Amino acid sequence: MKNPLKKTLTALLVTVLTVSLAVPVFAADAAEELAEDETYYHIVSMSDGEQEYTGDILTALGMEAYMILKDDGTGVLSFDGDEEEITWTENAIINGGVEAPITREGDNIRVEADGMSIEFAPGKADAAAAILTPAPFDPDTRAGYYKLATMDNDGEVINASILEMMGMQVFLVLNEDNSGQLVLFGMGMELTWDDDVFTIESESSPYTYDEGSISLEAEGSALTFVYAGTPDEAPEVENVDPSELENLDLSDLGLN
Repeated sequence: MKNPLKKTLTALLVTVLTVSLAVPVFAADAAEELAEDETYYHIVSMSDGEQEYTGDILTALGMEAYMILKDDGTGVLSFDGDEEEITWTENAIINGGVEAPITREGDNIRVEADGMSIEFAPGKADAAAAILTPAPFDPDTRAGYYKLATMDNDGEVINASILEMMGMQVFLVLNEDNSGQLVLFGMGMELTWDDDVFTIESESSPYTYDEGSISLEAEGSALTFVYAGTPDEAPEVENVDPSELENLDLSDLGLN
């Protein structure tokens, strides 16, 4: 059997990258000082009818789409970093002669276009979701419950809180007796650990520890877990046989 730990970490790497690429990358928030006749709207949700991305998820991915509507019926719409001039009525946004129906839901505006339903709210978007940092920890032990915080892929740091927002559990548990558990998408794997390596099914992988943070290497990328509490504060997850990871398929997670 292939190294189960490497298989697990590689699957995790692919999944984080897949999730981070699953939604179009929007322009960074580019609102300037607005005139009195202009209203800025930021994206708060997007759905294709099968899956919805909430504002929290979009923000965690560092994504932003916006539109600026002027009182004279003109405006600007941005989804890809390039602002496009539009005109608008109470019933539609017109971009390049193509009308996209809109409906108002309180102060929010919902735009229907190309099979997507996109909701905008007035004002600036909240700041990007903060990357997890270690909770207060005991410096005399590495035992604890650690959540995945970031993945560094060729210098690009991805905020892994997106996975937790989508209900995907990824964490480590290190017990005082040097037993432990790695949980990937609701599947637990028994492990043992010492000051240098994690071992699953006699296969080991080195890690580094620094001030409540644990870093693992997978396919050239660094996965960082941060201390979130004591071992008994971790969610209870049933362990599976590591051989099940041989057939781990991203389609089972809805990410293919």
